Amino acid sequence: ENGAPPPRGDGVDRRKGWRMPEEGGMKSLEPGSRVFEYKERCFRPWREFLNELAAGRHESVVVLTGSSPNNAGAALRNSAVLGISAVIVLGWGSLDREEVKTIVRISQMDRKPHWDIVLVQAPQDLPARAALRMLKEAGFTLVGLTAESKCTKPLWEVDLTLPRIGLVFGTDTNDGESFPDGADVELHVPATIPMREGTDDTLNLSNTVCAAAYERKRQLEMSLARRAGASAVEDRRRVP
Repeated sequence: ENGAPPPRGDGVDRRKGWRMPEEGGMKSLEPGSRVFEYKERCFRPWREFLNELAAGRHESVVVLTGSSPNNAGAALRNSAVLGISAVIVLGWGSLDREEVKTIVRISQMDRKPHWDIVLVQAPQDLPARAALRMLKEAGFTLVGLTAESKCTKPLWEVDLTLPRIGLVFGTDTNDGESFPDGADVELHVPATIPMREGTDDTLNLSNTVCAAAYERKRQLEMSLARRAGASAVEDRRRVP
């Protein structure tokens, strides 16, 4: 099936002839320039990112199955301050100098070198379904955010405290599909952020990322508070 990930480290699935697509690239970035420096610090090639996953890094990621540089920059900033360690963008080709500058400017990564987050650009010809399957094989639970309310759970009913959570965001197109390439079959659970009835509209992409990342952080903080409370009660019981 198109998009089946390779079972071995050389990028080739000899059963089906599938080869890991080439990395997405950056155009016209001169070594030594400020933009090149930001790209080196803030951007991760797909293969390098997969190696980081294998080494145990990245407990939570955001996956954008379609995005403009502006939305990607906003998602990167929102994710950084809410505890997400990587934003993955699917379907991009090579980024030129101005697009990289846009992402860096909107994300404010040039002013926040201490932020522990990276933007991962998947190869342009890597199908979304294959990328999500690779994340599943790395141990991620994938929660797909969609505007559709049928057969979905409100986001606050989904357990986002699990280790290795991937928040996957669909594309706003007119083809009737929330996710490209049939990628929705790779999701563990579809979820939605319910809107006020009668508005007939949704949040834009960067705001949806912000709301979902905040809900994950809220659930984690509540879980920690409950455990701390239970531990305090147990300690009091042990006092003679």
